[in-house]
Amino acid sequence: MTALLLWGACGGYCLQASAERLETLGPEPIEALDVTMQPGNGTFMVVDSRMTETATAAVLAGVIGAGINSAINADEDRKKAEPYQAAASQIDVAGLVETALRDTLASKDFPMADENLASHVLSVEVKDWGLTRVAFDRADMAVFLKVSVVMTTGKTKVWDAYVKESGRSSGFLSETTPERFSEDMHKLASKTGKRIAYEIIYR
Repeated sequence: MTALLLWGACGGYCLQASAERLETLGPEPIEALDVTMQPGNGTFMVVDSRMTETATAAVLAGVIGAGINSAINADEDRKKAEPYQAAASQIDVAGLVETALRDTLASKDFPMADENLASHVLSVEVKDWGLTRVAFDRADMAVFLKVSVVMTTGKTKVWDAYVKESGRSSGFLSETTPERFSEDMHKLASKTGKRIAYEIIYR
């Protein structure tokens, strides 16, 4: 029941926590790193109506009622995303993250190698991104990005985390132009790539 309530409260877009996830890399000795960017730009979305959902509402309406309400809110958010679809289709989120990641590692002379020569392999995958409310009780919006990072050495996983970044508030959705969204998203994707690199450099 709890899982259902949490799913309804998140509108299906929250990433579930895992007891096995290694959120922190730690002082892992890395002789040489290979970076692999998974294909695809993840899922673009606007999260506005779904931010009004709560577990309390699910209790009052029942699980079925909460599920219906969640579906309605998700449909409203899809309609709110339409004005930004064209701009979003022109943003290579994965490419921006990868470029910033590699450039930052290179600027610090971090040892890199191809997969067959690397001691560690980092796999990066863009998950969800777009515009979201900055808080449940606030209507102003900001860009956000969720990226999965997994680092392995041989068959051993040493890092398995979701990097979650958000930009500065850009005002209400009605005030957020596609051009402003695109500019903010480019900045955030680059910032995310740098953050991943710094997590590795300063582990």
